This record gives sequence, C-alpha cells and structure tokens, in this order.
Amino acid sequence: MLLDVSHLPPEHGWLTVTFITSDSTVVVDASDALNNPIQDLLAALDAVSRGQPSSVRWFLEPGAYVLDLEPSGQEVMLRLTLCRDSLEGNDGVRKLDLSGPRGAILAPICRLLRNIEAGNYPTSTWPHSNLGGLEIIEHRLGLD
Repeated sequence: MLLDVSHLPPEHGWLTVTFITSDSTVVVDASDALNNPIQDLLAALDAVSRGQPSSVRWFLEPGAYVLDLEPSGQEVMLRLTLCRDSLEGNDGVRKLDLSGPRGAILAPICRLLRNIEAGNYPTSTWPHSNLGGLEIIEHRLGLD
C-alpha cells in the first residue's frame, strides 16, 4: 500500500480525513467555513485527469493544509503541506511527499470521495457535494 485515505463522519462543519503511507500518518481536521474541500478535491482530480497540476486547500481555522497533485505521464506526485497562513501561499511544513503510479495515489482519493458520497451526511454537519462526475474522471484516469 502506497497510500490509504479515510475519513470520520463530519460533525458541525468539520471533517477528519486521514492520509496514511508506509512511514507516516497525517490527520487533517478540515472546516467547511471557507470552501468545500470535497468538491474542490473532485475538481482537482478532474484537472489531474486532463494532465494539469492542481491543489486543494483544507482550512483548519487558523492555517490550512494544501494538497498538491501533479501528474507526469502515468505517475502522480502528491504533496501535503501544513501552512500557517490559511489563505496565502503553500510555504509551510511538508507533511507528505509521495510519488507513484496514478492508481496507487489517486484510487484511494477516489475511494474517499465515494465513501463520503455513500455517507449521505446531513447538510447540518457537512455541505452537500455534487460528485456526479467522479465516474468519468475515474475513467479518464484509467481507474475503472
């Protein structure tokens, strides 16, 4: 296993997402106050499926994690950086730096989105995400 990504049910506008690799675990407690990082994650996967780098900001109030995805052929680089300033820049402490085959990096992220969608959480705990395009994105990424 190169990467595993899981989540806990959201509570009061906070979603806990855990990124696990063979040598580290990073727990992100993201807020929905400034964005919906799940919807942004779908948009990032769409960009990556078209060969474009993308990033998602997971707001912590204060601070943020920035998830960068950079495709290169059949490989993808994933970086997760903890930034003190939640709105500007990606300069901070690198928490994950991972590179590998598309499937090994992106399939766990797609599974996360599917699991969140299956949770059908009330909007009082987390905003609704329209993940209808995920199947097309997975096909473009060769994950189907």
